[in-house]
Amino acid sequence: MKHFKQIQLAFIISMAGLMGTGCGSKAEANGDEAEKVEPAIPVETQELAQAEALLRQFEADFKRNKELFSKNLVSADIYEKSQFAYEGQKAAWKLARINKGYTTLRAPFAGVVAERAVKVGNMVAIYDPTFRIIDHTALKATLYVPEIELGKLQVGQPASVKLDALPDHDFKGELRLISPVVDPASGTVKVTVAIDNSDGILKPGMFGRVEIMHEIHSNVLLLPKDAVLAEDKETNVFVVADTLALRRRVTLGLINSLNYEIIDGLLQGDLVITTGQAGLRDSTRIIVVGN
Repeated sequence: MKHFKQIQLAFIISMAGLMGTGCGSKAEANGDEAEKVEPAIPVETQELAQAEALLRQFEADFKRNKELFSKNLVSADIYEKSQFAYEGQKAAWKLARINKGYTTLRAPFAGVVAERAVKVGNMVAIYDPTFRIIDHTALKATLYVPEIELGKLQVGQPASVKLDALPDHDFKGELRLISPVVDPASGTVKVTVAIDNSDGILKPGMFGRVEIMHEIHSNVLLLPKDAVLAEDKETNVFVVADTLALRRRVTLGLINSLNYEIIDGLLQGDLVITTGQAGLRDSTRIIVVGN
């Protein structure tokens, strides 16, 4: 039998740093999916169209004057003015094309629209928030571990995640980040556990608990916590020997939410009293009515 030593902590699920402005073509309301490359809001291209039309006109004028200038049919002043006009309009066309690119919102990654800050017809300035997109396939739990437990933690350790809202589910996670500093006010260390949410069951903001497994013992004796009595810095149990309840001192090892690991004091097959033993004394005569 394997026994796991765990650190149990409360946490609130949060996003794993996956936020952005912009959305995909399907993003018409909160919760809609956003695609990575589809433009979200088609915009007018009048400025670019005007720039392209003027560019063609100035280009034609420049080419005509260039040919005439080569035949000495126009002055150098007219030729140079047409050349400058063409080059200036070419720069204006490039700027208009760049500006048009800025007016098309694109999702930086595929995700879900969590918040929409604009409506059709709104004027949007530079750096105004438009949409908030989340990728909830990868979530994180931010934990604050007492510094006394710091030496037991390592990046890559497995974690078990349980949620109050989903008590029948057990989600798997992995310790990803350990802060290099201890918060002097609370005496805790910030750690981050990554949680796989590819099925989309978990939602950001849900409350739950995480257990980080930092040590595993195999083939050990386990005993329910209720069976162990702690008295005067000693840990004892009562075992059944024929018709007597005998006090037995035990040495405990690892602990989880239900059981103690018994390092010394018991043997495989010993019959241990788990209910009512608090009122017993050593060598009390008992009647065993059930195992």
